[in-house]
Amino acid sequence: TLRFLGGVDAGAGEALRRALDGVAAQAGAVVASTGPRPEALGRSVWIVPVQGLEELARSVCATTGDIGQPVPDRPFRGHLTLARARRPAALDGLPGGPFAGQWAVTDLTLVRSELQAEGARYSVAGRWPMGADRPAGGPQ
Repeated sequence: TLRFLGGVDAGAGEALRRALDGVAAQAGAVVASTGPRPEALGRSVWIVPVQGLEELARSVCATTGDIGQPVPDRPFRGHLTLARARRPAALDGLPGGPFAGQWAVTDLTLVRSELQAEGARYSVAGRWPMGADRPAGGPQ
């Protein structure tokens, strides 16, 4: 997650799509890497840190700052969520050994989350190829 928007009204949807299209068009090559090992984020989330997304997150925040919730007043902390726990003790004993990986980031994706009784349900609301990977005509 580069930026959490919260609820966005229909009127802001088109502005959001234009902003993300602009970020994707201007993005250069982005390589993300994980590691060095999984760790707790707060008391109930198990993550692996991700580096390399800081500039992309800054661009997304700068172009969408007036849409949705205010941009957080804290540094971006890239990560992949591996597990969430309702009870913090459930994270005890999860593996914490070395974990490393690297990949090219080729798309900027807008994800919608809908809270359900059984948990959140996620769906892709838009996808924009980045930089040199962009086909003529913009978002997909």
